[in-house]
Amino acid sequence: MVGHSPPEWSKMPAMRNSYSFRRVGWLGLLAGFVFAAAAFAGISAITWDDPIEVAAGNAIKGPWRMNRSNFDYVDDPTVALDDGGIIAVAWVDQPRHDIFIQVYEADGSKRLAAPVNVSRSRDTFSWLPRIILAGSGGNEAFVLWQKIIFTGGSHGGEVFFARSTDGARTFETPLNLSNSLHGDGKGRITAERWDNGSLDLATGPQGDLYATWADYDGGLWFSRSIDRGVSFSAPTRVVGDDKAPARGPDLAIGRDGMVFLAWTIGEEQAADIRLTMSTDRGRTFDTPRTAVDTDGHGDAPKIAVAEYASIHLVLTCPHERYHVLKLDLFPLEGRTDTAVAHM
Repeated sequence: MVGHSPPEWSKMPAMRNSYSFRRVGWLGLLAGFVFAAAAFAGISAITWDDPIEVAAGNAIKGPWRMNRSNFDYVDDPTVALDDGGIIAVAWVDQPRHDIFIQVYEADGSKRLAAPVNVSRSRDTFSWLPRIILAGSGGNEAFVLWQKIIFTGGSHGGEVFFARSTDGARTFETPLNLSNSLHGDGKGRITAERWDNGSLDLATGPQGDLYATWADYDGGLWFSRSIDRGVSFSAPTRVVGDDKAPARGPDLAIGRDGMVFLAWTIGEEQAADIRLTMSTDRGRTFDTPRTAVDTDGHGDAPKIAVAEYASIHLVLTCPHERYHVLKLDLFPLEGRTDTAVAHM
C-alpha cells in the first residue's frame, strides 16, 4: 500500500440512483471467443469468432421435487480467463445434478477431450458455480458452488469448493465450506421469496482465495484460504440476521491485497448497497457502511477495483423503470470529483 492511505468511510459519498437486470434461461450453452489481440491490446474494433456449442439439454423442467426433480437442461454458465487468453467455462448439467467444466486454449481448441465433472454428486443438485483460473498456463482452477443438501434446517443448501492443479483435468475431493443448517447460498428477499447462488469467490495477489456467501437465516459469511485452496478458515459471520438478511455478496481484491465486500439487504423495500473492506487479507473487516442510497431496492451489486483508490460498482434498482447503474465510489488519485455515475 505504498503511496496510499486507506479510504475513510466517513468521507465516502453515498450515491443515489437506480438500476436493473434481466435473467436469461439457457437451453444450450454457446461460447463466443474474442480475438486475443483485440481484447488485450485495447483495439476499438473487436472481432468475435463463431460461437461454439459447449453443452445442450432437452429443455425439460418439471415441478420442483427437491433432489428428485425432473430437470433436463443446462444452465448457470460462468467463464474465467487467464492473462494468456485461456478460457474456462463451467456450467450445470441438470439431469446429472453436477457441475462440469471445459477449458479452451488461446487458439480456441479444447484442452479436455470431454467436459470434467467437478462436483461428482449425482444424488444432490449442484449449481450456480463461480470459477477462477490461476497459475502458469491456467494450470490451477478453483470452483465454488451451491449444493442443495438438506441437513435439518429450514432450507437446504451448502457451499462447496474444489480445486484442480493439473489444468482442470482432475479435481480434488470437494470441501464443504459452510457445513451448517442455515440454508447456505440462499439470498432472502422476504420470508416467502429468495434466490439461490448468493455466493462469490475471489483470489488475491498473494494467491489467497476468498469465499463469501449468504444464508436463508440472514447471515453473511466469509472464509479464506492461504494455501491455494488446500484448506479454508472456519467461516466468520460478517453481518446479517433474520431482520436484516444479507444477500447477493460480491468480492473484489485490490492490487495491494485489500479485500472489498459488497452486498444488499432483504426484508426492506428500500434496501441499499452495503460495503466493507479488510486491510489484513480477510482476517477482520471494517464497520460496514451504505455505499449507494437508492430510491428503490438496490440489488445485485458487482464491484471491481481499478486502482487502490477507485472502486467501480454496478447495481440494479427499480425506479419507474429498471436501470443498470455504474458508480465510481472512490476518486482516482489526483482527481477532485468524489463520485461519478454512468448510466
